[in-house]
Amino acid sequence: MTTPTVTWCDYEGFRMPTRRSTIKYAETVCMAAAQDIRSSGYIMIKIHDPLHRSADQREHVTVRLKSQKQIDEGTYDTAHIYVDKTSVYCKDISIYKNNESDLKQNNKNTKKNRRIKMKSKIRNKNKTTT
Repeated sequence: MTTPTVTWCDYEGFRMPTRRSTIKYAETVCMAAAQDIRSSGYIMIKIHDPLHRSADQREHVTVRLKSQKQIDEGTYDTAHIYVDKTSVYCKDISIYKNNESDLKQNNKNTKKNRRIKMKSKIRNKNKTTT
């Protein structure tokens, strides 16, 4: 098995981190995890969100994993790559299998949230100009 390629997400609306240290750190964690992920049949790791906490309170990097079949179908699985207190990859990964309806709903929610944010920005801009 080959080691998966580590890249950054490139979907519309994705905001790449601006700090070089954040970019390098996320890539380093993902490259370390790639050794463990390769046995699962994934060939691509796309970094979606660098080190953070979310509903999952442990610090982690969120990535999208793709096998060749998923690349062909345009789907992916989501994974959290956990780090320990010293911010080093701690050999712990949670993979969340996505089905097609999950992905469609996620894309629908993302577009809806973008529209809401845009309307809010327009409203705020109009308030400040009047």
